Amino acid sequence: MNLDKLAATLRVAEGCRLTAYRDSVGVITIGYGHNLEAHPIPQALADQWLDEDILAAKRDLEGAMPWVMALDEVRQRALLELCFNLGINGLAKFNRAGGTLEAVRQGDYATAAIRLLGNERWVGEVGLRAYRIASMLRTGEDPT
Repeated sequence: MNLDKLAATLRVAEGCRLTAYRDSVGVITIGYGHNLEAHPIPQALADQWLDEDILAAKRDLEGAMPWVMALDEVRQRALLELCFNLGINGLAKFNRAGGTLEAVRQGDYATAAIRLLGNERWVGEVGLRAYRIASMLRTGEDPT
């Protein structure tokens, strides 16, 4: 059987959607009719997406806040994790709401950690992760 011909036919018949959607019977689907409920993505693909998303967040962070690259490795990683979690626009709000980023930029890490944890909504969403990231900012030490 010619699977290449079948794939060509399916590409036309199914169409490709790069964001998840509910198909005609309500099943969460992505790509060329890939049923995510019956066939979750493989671990290797999830790992690939994670790597790609980290690189995208790093590009965004370096582009929007190049001063971050002068920080020590642990604090860079803390801000990159925030960028990954919130997106660059969400992270930018941490400067307007309490000045967390400005405190980091000025080297006032204790204040930055306090201001970060002052965002009760975000802390409520991420739980202990917030305290780990705040500790990384405050101390410059890897919590693991």
